Amino acid sequence: MMVMTGLSCKREKQPNGGVEKKWVVTTIAGEGTGAFEDGAALSAKFSHPFDVVVAADGAIYVTDLDNRRIRKIKDGQVSTFAGSGNRGIVNAADLSAQFISPYHIAPGPGRKSLHFRCGRCTNPENISISKGVHICRNKRTWI
Repeated sequence: MMVMTGLSCKREKQPNGGVEKKWVVTTIAGEGTGAFEDGAALSAKFSHPFDVVVAADGAIYVTDLDNRRIRKIKDGQVSTFAGSGNRGIVNAADLSAQFISPYHIAPGPGRKSLHFRCGRCTNPENISISKGVHICRNKRTWI
């Protein structure tokens, strides 16, 4: 199963004067089992993490597709930011909300909100980072 990773490129000079690129993969969170568990970043479990975004405060938000949740990684901990894990369309705040497969995620204006796409939604949905208020532009409002 996928784990959250960081990817960077390191360049090393070779004796012949050339430069070799070496890719370094760093695990940020997830222990590799396709399941659900919040907790310490390297012990947490995801089931099909699909997309990530970094907020202004450095928190990393992940769409956890098969767990139907938006997860947050900060200070070495993974927590559920939004979604109950139940498949559906339920307008609610924070952990009571229900999604159908949240996948793409991006920062909103000023990085004060998150925009994400969810299965069966034609428009991006919003989550206010500071208040945890969810607003879907498909005539559904999470309060």
